[in-house]
Amino acid sequence: MSLEQQPPFLICVPIAHNANWPGLAARETEARLDDLGNPASAAVEAALDATNVIHFLSLSVVWDGTPKDRPILVADIAGDGTPQSIIAALVDKAGVLLMPVFQAAAGVESVDALQALLQRYWVTPVSAAWTPWPPHRTTGLGFQGTPGLTVERIRADERIARQAIAAVDALAAKGSAPALAYVSSARTAAGIAPNPKASQRPLSFVASAGVPTGTTNQVTAVLGLVALDWSFLLIIILAAFLVNVNELLVVRLIQRIP
Repeated sequence: MSLEQQPPFLICVPIAHNANWPGLAARETEARLDDLGNPASAAVEAALDATNVIHFLSLSVVWDGTPKDRPILVADIAGDGTPQSIIAALVDKAGVLLMPVFQAAAGVESVDALQALLQRYWVTPVSAAWTPWPPHRTTGLGFQGTPGLTVERIRADERIARQAIAAVDALAAKGSAPALAYVSSARTAAGIAPNPKASQRPLSFVASAGVPTGTTNQVTAVLGLVALDWSFLLIIILAAFLVNVNELLVVRLIQRIP
């Protein structure tokens, strides 16, 4: 099955709330979040990479600090596939590492219970309305940083880029080479069939297109550029002169008016 990147979604898990000890579970949850690291520890990063579908994941405790407000543990997730399949992959690869956080927040005791909890509380973000009325319950903007690119595609593109860079560097280490030789080397390393129309001649081949080459012609080209620059300068000076003359004529005309 070919997965596609989906817009981000949220998981909003109510945190256990004790009226006699308000915020106790919220603070404990925050402490467990700190244990995961920010940015994530190497173990968490490796687990998320192992899912092969997670683009982005953040965990935050939302609470205004008052006894009447119910704290919530919010997970913001972007990945490839449906929310259900992304949650399943997340729990499979990183569930053990995330367990302490959700145990402090909601008292889950097993990986299966964790998956059921996340499946129960996922929601689609509701973006901000253009008008202030009627009121909307805004949960955020579904920003998708790499639309159309799956984790697998991004990793494949990175491998191709690294291979092309290594091929170009290896060719450069051997000494000077025609410019198109670098292009051909990069294409070959990236697994792209060579272009039969591409020439391996040095850059002097542009002479056939009317671009001057050689020492004499290069001097001619430089002088041509200088002349072109001076022509623009002369145009600007002439325009400024004409503007000033026009202003003087206007002033003289005004002075003659009785």
